[in-house]
Amino acid sequence: MEAFVRAVFSVISICSGAILLMLLAPCARGSVDTSFLNHLNQTIPTAFDKASGISDPLLNKKAHEIWQEVANSGVALRPGISSDKEMGTIFRQLQAHIEYELIENLPEKIPFGDAIIIIHTPAIATPLVTAGELSLGLASAQILSDHDKTRINTALSRAKLMRDFLAKGGIIIATYESDAKNLRTPEQMTIFNALKRQYPQQLIEFPLASKSLRMQPYPLDMIGATYLIKMPSGDIFEMTNRGVQINDTRDEITWGIWLQMRRYSTDKVNQRLCVVFQFLENNGLLNILSRHAKAQRIAPEKYLTLARRYLQIGEPANTTCTK
Repeated sequence: MEAFVRAVFSVISICSGAILLMLLAPCARGSVDTSFLNHLNQTIPTAFDKASGISDPLLNKKAHEIWQEVANSGVALRPGISSDKEMGTIFRQLQAHIEYELIENLPEKIPFGDAIIIIHTPAIATPLVTAGELSLGLASAQILSDHDKTRINTALSRAKLMRDFLAKGGIIIATYESDAKNLRTPEQMTIFNALKRQYPQQLIEFPLASKSLRMQPYPLDMIGATYLIKMPSGDIFEMTNRGVQINDTRDEITWGIWLQMRRYSTDKVNQRLCVVFQFLENNGLLNILSRHAKAQRIAPEKYLTLARRYLQIGEPANTTCTK
């Protein structure tokens, strides 16, 4: 009898456990799915500690602290109180490591329009004007004279990352000041133009069109890159950052990074993305994409699908940015 009672209680326990799992399953599915962010949280700190990471102990420690801020809140900002040597080393490394993990986790063939990087900088983006080698004017004298080559090596490594992204089908929009082509040498422009010919649908040249911009320096708070990437899970990874290019290093500027999965977006990251896209839209983004799409015989919407929520188009217009 005692054995029978134990067996009955065992069955009841099993059934109760199964029922409990059934009841909890919807809650689990409804919880925050941060699988890719969790992946970054495991890989980024490790990347800092590798031979190709940050060897300076003090900078390495600060890099870990900054990443922890990003992992906890999706945002890390460092106002203009530090040198390019310090913050530039950390934030450029962070950008390159995230780019690597993004590209590695994308399928070999990305559906057109599912992965877009907009590089908004005064000069045409560094990784698009080098094949991974130094050339005249690519980096500032400050960076070239530094015995620690982390900043140089990080910048050059991104040349391969951007080519890997294009090879998988990603779209890159290369923004720059319309009067600033002379910031790149003929050799560098030859590399950029060759890439455009290789990926005519995917690599889009975007000279900023604003008349007011030509009357003043490129705004420092708009130097950076923005990423909208549909991940294999179906959610959309969104990131934007700010800093300066390696050909024009400056001390005491603000560095920052904002990232999120769209399904679980936050006001701080949304707000920054809205500011960036408003700047791009005001300076001719939609016209450039429309002309490029027409020239390539592609529907303009294919370039705009991921960005639509941040633009003054669609119905209802710009709901994310007008909350």
